[in-house]
Amino acid sequence: MFLEKLLKNTENLAEILNVEAFLQFIDYFPQDKKIQIQKKIIEIFVMKYHDKKVSDPVSIHNLLALAADLNPVKSLKFEEKSEEEEVSKLIIGLIRTVDFGQDVEAMLNLLQ
Repeated sequence: MFLEKLLKNTENLAEILNVEAFLQFIDYFPQDKKIQIQKKIIEIFVMKYHDKKVSDPVSIHNLLALAADLNPVKSLKFEEKSEEEEVSKLIIGLIRTVDFGQDVEAMLNLLQ
C-alpha cells in the first residue's frame, strides 16, 4: 500500500500528520478501509516514536482524532477479541508517546 510506504519511509511522520489535506484524504475511503488505514498510521507512528516523546499539540490532536475512531468503547464492532486487544494496545502505545512536560492539566485533558 502506497500510504504505508510513505509513512514508513518519511523522516518526520508527525509533520505529515499535521497536513490537513492528508487527514481529509483518509476520510474519502470507505469505513472499513478507513479503519485499517487509521490502525496502520497509529501502528507505524508508535513503532517510529516508541522511544521518543511528542509534544506538538497539533500532532497530538490529529493522532488522537485518528485513535478516537478506533476506540473499542465506541460503537465499532470488532470481529474478534484479538482485534479489539490490538487496537487497545495501539492506543496505549500512542498515549505513551505524548509528552506535555510539566503541564499536568493538558495531560489530564488527554486522559478524559
